[in-house]
Amino acid sequence: ITWHGLLLIRNEDAHQFHAYFAGKIRVQLGEQVVLNTFNDEAGWATGGPHVFPLGEQPFVVHYEPADPAQPLLKLYWSAESFPLEPLPHHVLFHEDDSEPQRLAINGL
Repeated sequence: ITWHGLLLIRNEDAHQFHAYFAGKIRVQLGEQVVLNTFNDEAGWATGGPHVFPLGEQPFVVHYEPADPAQPLLKLYWSAESFPLEPLPHHVLFHEDDSEPQRLAINGL
């Protein structure tokens, strides 16, 4: 399972990404891989601190569940200015790839 989008960085603090999951996960923000690990059973993993430019940054999450019948992935982040929290929906964006939107963009 791969999700591509944008993540909004609002401050210059060092950020860390955390996941509760079972399987294999790779999280990339901009050019930096911020989390790349695996858990055979459900558990936590934490990446190192990274500083990112302000604004929207390319964001890719790749997840391979340990048990495809029961995928488990919860993604969190933290920074110097805020504690561990689930990645909020209002900082995640992706392009609308619906058929009418694509046709309008392409002038069809």
